[in-house]
Amino acid sequence: MRKNYFYSALLALISFTSVLGQAPSLTLLNSYSLTPNATDTIGAFARIYYHQPRNKFYTIYAARQAGSASPAGVLSNFAWREYNASMVYTGNHGSLPGQTGAGDFAMVMVDSNYYHLTLASPTANYKLTKYDDDFNILSSKTITLNSCSSNIDQLLNYTNGRLIIGAMNDAGVCPPVNPPSLSLAPLSEIHQYDLNLNSVATPTIISQTKITWGSSMIFNAGNYYEVTMENFNTRDLYAYKYDANFTYINKTLLHNDGQWSQGVIWNAGYYYVAHHTGEHNEGNVLIGIYDNNWNIVNTTTVTNFAVPTTTGSTSYNCNRPFLTLVGNKLYVSYDIEKYVVPVNKKDWQAAVKVYQISGITNINEIESARQLLVYPNPASEKITLKTTAPTGENEVLTITDLLGRIVFESSFTNEININTASWDKGVYTYQLKNKTVKGKIIIE
Repeated sequence: MRKNYFYSALLALISFTSVLGQAPSLTLLNSYSLTPNATDTIGAFARIYYHQPRNKFYTIYAARQAGSASPAGVLSNFAWREYNASMVYTGNHGSLPGQTGAGDFAMVMVDSNYYHLTLASPTANYKLTKYDDDFNILSSKTITLNSCSSNIDQLLNYTNGRLIIGAMNDAGVCPPVNPPSLSLAPLSEIHQYDLNLNSVATPTIISQTKITWGSSMIFNAGNYYEVTMENFNTRDLYAYKYDANFTYINKTLLHNDGQWSQGVIWNAGYYYVAHHTGEHNEGNVLIGIYDNNWNIVNTTTVTNFAVPTTTGSTSYNCNRPFLTLVGNKLYVSYDIEKYVVPVNKKDWQAAVKVYQISGITNINEIESARQLLVYPNPASEKITLKTTAPTGENEVLTITDLLGRIVFESSFTNEININTASWDKGVYTYQLKNKTVKGKIIIE
């Protein structure tokens, strides 16, 4: 059985080390416009994922195809596009099969599979679909929601070894209305599934009133944190803390104006949170970096469009950000909509910015020589190590824990798969015997 005291001690060590060192900061490296392009004139809810074995990026967004006669705001399909490691489009693209139209969605990548959550049609439930890395359907499931729950702006994260799926529930406004009402006092309806789309826990509505449209859930050190805003009046962004059984503990204020916080990552002792700031129909994207206790250590402005003040003036609404971490680079995807007061044009365009993380050593980072690919990392049930330039000779792999004890040792030629289901949570070091190739593995 995995030992919680080991993981807690590790987190304390990481936090202590981070305090002694410089807090992380972000430096902009590049900006990319994903749409419009030759096939799509609209790209909403932009998401970016990294496929480590292929060394490729994949972007997914709700699209309006070129030449469409549909009115503004009506989206036809979920489009994907492939980019190389330098974010150059490869020419490969397509649509997610098995979907009827397109709109609000959430999506995560686990190992080399994708899990896509959107509205079930025509019922007011969720549709969860599992795709392989070529976007072929592996399985699909309809998730039945409480009659007072909303199926828009879905919550979907993979954390604590399971898919956490959330919907906003409000018995007083049944179901919650869109556009949002300032009188909403909703709770979160939580579902938990394994990677084969099997339910692993009874659905539950968890306490503490908050707006859970566009929220995130992350599990760390034995607790869940739902990152979302309290209400539409103040738009205060909080981390709501729950124990492993979703019993409410407390909340921590993260920002006094934060919405649609679907981009959340924990890495090397810090949380990275991307969110919208400003009025619901106008505003910008920010990234906040927080320490282990959710104290702010850095704020980075991703977009900085002026807030329009008069009727007819023009600005932009930047919204629905998502984060992907690759080594010491942070990729934030989001969409941009033109706003001519008081009308939103619904002409969303998908965009990505890339930032260098400075000030810390990323414990997920593969050695710069990249002689070994390690995936998934963090891992839970299994992990694969693969040489990028095989010599045909046997390599001897040794993995040790933080105390220097060998937990695994074996020879292999090009690729090795390791069952880590019984390993303690924590950080491990891998090394090829008699070589300088080494790095870190996280088991969560």
